[in-house]
Amino acid sequence: MHRRIPTTAPRPSARRLDRPIWLAFACVFALAFPLACDRAAEERVASMIVIGDGGPEAERAESIEFAEGFLERLDAGLPIAGLLVPAMKEGRADAEVESTFSGLRHWTGALTSRKGLSYGYSEKLETGEPGRYLTVYFVSRFENGQVDEKVVVSLDASGRLVAGYSQKRHGSPKADS
Repeated sequence: MHRRIPTTAPRPSARRLDRPIWLAFACVFALAFPLACDRAAEERVASMIVIGDGGPEAERAESIEFAEGFLERLDAGLPIAGLLVPAMKEGRADAEVESTFSGLRHWTGALTSRKGLSYGYSEKLETGEPGRYLTVYFVSRFENGQVDEKVVVSLDASGRLVAGYSQKRHGSPKADS
């Protein structure tokens, strides 16, 4: 007769075996999520029309994302003076600059959609100022009409700033009651 002798060595539990699987899953997710976000940005840029030179590829998606962020801040009424190159402020106080830009959205109503339409790279602004610039064109739809927007992003070594902004309005605002 053989009697089973209890051992003191711990038996591997299912829980301990799960840990490497969960760790592997977490690592894959942690790596895949940023790649998926990068891929979405790349697909968004790929769907846009290139005007002339596309510019430095490494900075293209980041600059387009910066331009989108600028427009989102403008839509939300958040401060944008810190995102502008000094030449756009023309020596005015930040409060005056903010007031000027907020006036651009007084008629629009809420944003309903925005699409990046095209972009192009240049080493000189239309005003002749040398530098590295990416110009991005958007079509934005608001409750009260459509706006074609142009954002010029400076690719300065110290970081990205908005070097130009313009909008062309389509449609008319609703009459005030």
